[in-house]
Amino acid sequence: MEAGRDAAVELIRRYFEAVRTDHLRTAALYPPDATLHYVGRHVLGGVYRGPEQILDLFRRSREAFRGTQRLELHDVVANDRHAVALLKGSADRDAKHFEWQRVVVFHVQDGLIREQWVHDSDQHVIEEALAPQRLGPSAPLELVDHRRKGAHAGRPPHRQRHLDLGDAEARVASKRLRHFARGA
Repeated sequence: MEAGRDAAVELIRRYFEAVRTDHLRTAALYPPDATLHYVGRHVLGGVYRGPEQILDLFRRSREAFRGTQRLELHDVVANDRHAVALLKGSADRDAKHFEWQRVVVFHVQDGLIREQWVHDSDQHVIEEALAPQRLGPSAPLELVDHRRKGAHAGRPPHRQRHLDLGDAEARVASKRLRHFARGA
């Protein structure tokens, strides 16, 4: 059992080294039917099946965190079938620094990562760090009543961002937008 535990710890340490240096190397650590569960309601949350989808998650994660995410491996605890990695995560966005704790649970089999679950300690921090950027002043979002044709006539194409809403939806959205703009 001790040999199995040591092998699991070494596998997970190799995994995080590959994540840190060249995430493409992680593909060799997954069997074809591997599954990764990223817990959360943010843009990266979901279930990823197979090395191809898992590698795509890593690519999307680098993009979403704008290349600023750092994961520091604190410890790995394991037996011959499971490993738990404790990490400290951080990222920067819009002159703001975010930090959180991360726990990753692995099911290992035959020297490969069969399944894993990624749990971040503070979902609000992750959601804020991954939130889409707000619209700038050069591209205002307008609410347009679908009955008014030509509401954007004469405006340059890059200034024609709008949502096409029906009467009821337009009234509710307009009220919420005004409420939001007031900072309430």
